[in-house]
Amino acid sequence: MVQKIATIILGVGHCSKKTFERMRSLGICQSRANYLKTMDAIGDGLVQKVRDVMKENSSMELRATFDNFDFKILANVRKIIGTLIFTG
Repeated sequence: MVQKIATIILGVGHCSKKTFERMRSLGICQSRANYLKTMDAIGDGLVQKVRDVMKENSSMELRATFDNFDFKILANVRKIIGTLIFTG
């Protein structure tokens, strides 16, 4: 369990594949592949859960908030939103 938590912390911190391998060889964390599997398992069915909650509470408004954008990510998000606005 401690290794899994360490793996998630390293992954969310955007550690390199090499760092994962070094930490894994010391027994501190799991592999990067296990990190990706864990994140997939955490997010599995999340969209459907949100839809169900929104159906149950029709007065609720779905809002997405973001904090600490990386400028590269922000630029990509703007491209995507612009594409959706102009093509949608």
